Amino acid sequence: MIKNVIMFLLLVILSIGRFVVDRAIDSLKTTIAALHIKHKKNTVRTKVKELAKRLVAAIPVVGC
Repeated sequence: MIKNVIMFLLLVILSIGRFVVDRAIDSLKTTIAALHIKHKKNTVRTKVKELAKRLVAAIPVVGC
């Protein structure tokens, strides 16, 4: 009888643990996706700025 109770409690504890871990993983995946999008935007913004600098430097009158 006590053996069955202990096994049941262990099963419940493991189920709750798995639920917590799954929620944490989902949260981390969402955060990673958001950071990836933000990084992409920053990369594109930097590339556009560099292109603008090169264009301004290429035209001697505007560069002065």
